[in-house]
Amino acid sequence: MKTKLFLLFMTSVCFNINAQWLEHIISTEVFEAGSVFTADINGDGDMDVLSAATGGNSIDWWENDGTSENFEQHNISTNVDRPYQVFAADINGDGDMDVLYPSRDDDKLVWHENDGDGNFGPQQLITAQANTDGPRFLDVADIDGDGWDDVISASAFDHKFVWYKNLGKGDFGDINTNQRIISEDENQAISVHAVDIDGDGDFDVAAASYVGDEITWHENTDGAGNSWTRHVVESNRDGAASVSSGDFDEDGDMDLVSASQFDNTIAWHENTDGAGPFDTDIIDVQAGGAVFVYAIDIDGDKDMDFLAALLLDSEIVAYVNKGDGEFTRHIITSNVDFPVSVHAEDIDGYECIDVLSASVLDNTIAWYENMYEKCILSVNENILVDFSVYPSPTSGVITVQSKTAISQIEVYTVFGQLILSNSNKNDMDLSNVSQGIYFIKIKDINGDFGIQKVVKK
Repeated sequence: MKTKLFLLFMTSVCFNINAQWLEHIISTEVFEAGSVFTADINGDGDMDVLSAATGGNSIDWWENDGTSENFEQHNISTNVDRPYQVFAADINGDGDMDVLYPSRDDDKLVWHENDGDGNFGPQQLITAQANTDGPRFLDVADIDGDGWDDVISASAFDHKFVWYKNLGKGDFGDINTNQRIISEDENQAISVHAVDIDGDGDFDVAAASYVGDEITWHENTDGAGNSWTRHVVESNRDGAASVSSGDFDEDGDMDLVSASQFDNTIAWHENTDGAGPFDTDIIDVQAGGAVFVYAIDIDGDKDMDFLAALLLDSEIVAYVNKGDGEFTRHIITSNVDFPVSVHAEDIDGYECIDVLSASVLDNTIAWYENMYEKCILSVNENILVDFSVYPSPTSGVITVQSKTAISQIEVYTVFGQLILSNSNKNDMDLSNVSQGIYFIKIKDINGDFGIQKVVKK
């Protein structure tokens, strides 16, 4: 096993992550917020937010009003007992996003049908108590290649990784007999993730066993989910809690990344020949209480990075990839109390990835606006507001002239840091800011945006 400690800190202008993220609180009343996810629930083109209140026993969706500043709460279900995850997928194939979740303490997996406008039907059981014990996390993928998304789950108390066949349109058959075994005797199976590890065109399953301290992958040997071969990726991860995937070294195959809670470790597991043998690189051994990882290209440079929730450090962290599997660690926020879930999506429509978190002890779901310069400037041309700023250069007050009424003016540094803001005015005093180049962003009364540069002399 290789061991590399990539604990460097990036300070370059091109990606100054310390000045990059602007916090937006969605709610502080999601009791023991245990999971956050995103989807366009009502089909209006905006990304909405899903939450699971693990202690509050509630599944909700939060409607994005189109400005990404206000989110209206809509309850999906309270008929749930300690949900640790919420997920969205088109289970019945009708073109909108349905909602799924495991309900650990009453032993069921559930989905709710979306009518396309964000109105959800009653619980439909994927499986129930006779067939599972303590389901913790799930994933969705077409395991048998029949064109319908199936459901994979990890159940902690009966120590199984299993999958449930979607017979079509969300019909999972007899909930008492429909379980298909991937692996048993996993010693608190906790995390599952569908990914094609061996490059043969079908979905395999990567997994983490919490008490067993293992990261494993399970080969879909016949491509139909009828037979599985278990492979150990890593057997020395104390409190293995989460696994995700990406081609981190850009060699054409899928690697894994994992979080383990009790040894405070983030690890990258390199798929060495494209067929599943893995070599483990330790990325971080000071990731306090690492419980969740989520792979995504966070900085838009076309290589795979990943995010992590560190519950003991009270941090959401980005591990930014240099492109060859070497990572730098950057804190997105330390303003979270016991974070357990992280997700990422373009929430504000600026074509850059924003970050979301769920944290237990402060009952909070939040999103962090990506304020990197490229994201500030990447407003869709179809919604640019026609406006002008004068004088430029300026030594003091600037005036903003727009064909539509202005609702907000914001001033950003070239690093993407918000420094000034006002509402319902058409001027801004820059007397107290340093000399240099700034970006002026305005929003009009229709919610449309525009960006221009201004020079402070």
